[in-house]
Amino acid sequence: MDQYIKTDVPSEPLLEVLTDGGEQYINQYLKELTDNITGDDQAIIEKMATAAREWCEKYTQMCFAQKTLVATYLPDDVDYYERVIPLPSMPISSITSVKSISADGTETALTEDIGYYTFGNKKVEISIPKVFSTSVGTNEKDDSIQVEYIAGYGAPGNESLPEVLRQAMAKLVVDWWHSKGNWIPYLSSEVRRILDLYGKY
Repeated sequence: MDQYIKTDVPSEPLLEVLTDGGEQYINQYLKELTDNITGDDQAIIEKMATAAREWCEKYTQMCFAQKTLVATYLPDDVDYYERVIPLPSMPISSITSVKSISADGTETALTEDIGYYTFGNKKVEISIPKVFSTSVGTNEKDDSIQVEYIAGYGAPGNESLPEVLRQAMAKLVVDWWHSKGNWIPYLSSEVRRILDLYGKY
């Protein structure tokens, strides 16, 4: 399975509280910087906030903010008998499209409840019937499946990012800030314990 981000997050969930004086949100951890954050410092914090989201998402296999994703399942990724594929990033907001792609690149749009079925709430799986084309020469074993979907906290129909997860990202920024001269992103054991309460689905 190969997945890429089609539309990245419209706004960083941690940076949303770093505007309009929201620096205090971070400074409840960074007490010594309350009155001393410069423009350069703020730029570093913003980069760290984005990196913190990305690391937390990778660890939990969840989306901490809304984004559009496209996942392609090669023939070997799709069990020929079960025909069930999981969507890898949660929480799912909606499925935009599902396509079968033949070996010669021909795309066939699949219709929900006819060409595919969805199961689950937080952990969503898609079931593909074994026959979705009657074209002569079509061999479904050679078809890939491509799914475009919207996922993430704050996406339509999904809850907002839980505050404890936002705090976990803030804690990461603090950890990284104290070693900013030799900054190597990592997840502390304390942050991993927090993330383990929510992921992996």
